Amino acid sequence: MIGMIITGHGNFASGLTSSAEWFIGNLDDCVTVDFHIQDAPEVFYDHLLATVEFLSYCDSIIVLSDLVGGVPFQLSAQIANEKKNMQVVGGTNMGMLIEIAVARQEEGMTVEKLADIAVQIGQQQVAKFNFDEVKDDEENKI
Repeated sequence: MIGMIITGHGNFASGLTSSAEWFIGNLDDCVTVDFHIQDAPEVFYDHLLATVEFLSYCDSIIVLSDLVGGVPFQLSAQIANEKKNMQVVGGTNMGMLIEIAVARQEEGMTVEKLADIAVQIGQQQVAKFNFDEVKDDEENKI
């Protein structure tokens, strides 16, 4: 099994996880690590490291972080650099989390492949509403 850590600033991790569970149910082998404004980076690092150790029964771990380059991303990458079978992805969104939560259970899935899928899905989930298409659809209705 591929374990998951969801992390980010404020209540990003716990909020995103709560929302994803609304759609797909309980996320097994998944732990959230929120980075609050009052948390010192060293304390957050220790909490993150303890979470990685807690998930050590998993074959590998993927960390989904809110911002590329933010403290949660940087410290997760630092830990992943020292561990085996761990990937870190930044820019996490709801669509990405839901897809990854399901895809990680597929037979033969690796954490490297899962990280690639996360990036692809995350990019596909960003779009803007096109008002012109709605207007065209309304004009074509009989």
